[in-house]
Amino acid sequence: MKYIIIAIITASLLSSCGLCRSKYDDINIEVLDFGLCQSETISRDEMDNSLTGNHKNEKLIEFIEHTDSIEALLNAQFAVRYMLKSTKRKNVLIDITWKLPKGTRDQQGDLMEKVGYQIKQPTNFGVWSSYTLDLPNEVQRGTWILIIKAGKKKLLEKNFYLY
Repeated sequence: MKYIIIAIITASLLSSCGLCRSKYDDINIEVLDFGLCQSETISRDEMDNSLTGNHKNEKLIEFIEHTDSIEALLNAQFAVRYMLKSTKRKNVLIDITWKLPKGTRDQQGDLMEKVGYQIKQPTNFGVWSSYTLDLPNEVQRGTWILIIKAGKKKLLEKNFYLY
């Protein structure tokens, strides 16, 4: 009985203190827009474990259509514009992952389930993540899923349906 009381007190203290809190507890996400878009490529970085071998840094020009249904055509681009909400202005390291439709292959013909990268984004400021079907091997019908996480906290899961 003595050990049960100690365990309850310890659990209570730990749950109410900052030791158990994540540095991402105050981070939430607000979706500002999503859909078919177009952008201007500013630069490209090499990116292993991607369908194209690179990651484009782009300037978003405009959203063309607010939709989650995208025609699977070469050069089609779809995106989510979002804001990381926080009580404090800071840069947050987030994980961007695109889960790919089953059967998607890279340029060498190897099956790929997802592509992803980490990036620091500011809070309380509109930013975006997009995917462009640059190469024929990327033109895949099915569900493309954008997942954004901060640490282990999932902030967003957005499906795009390519037809």
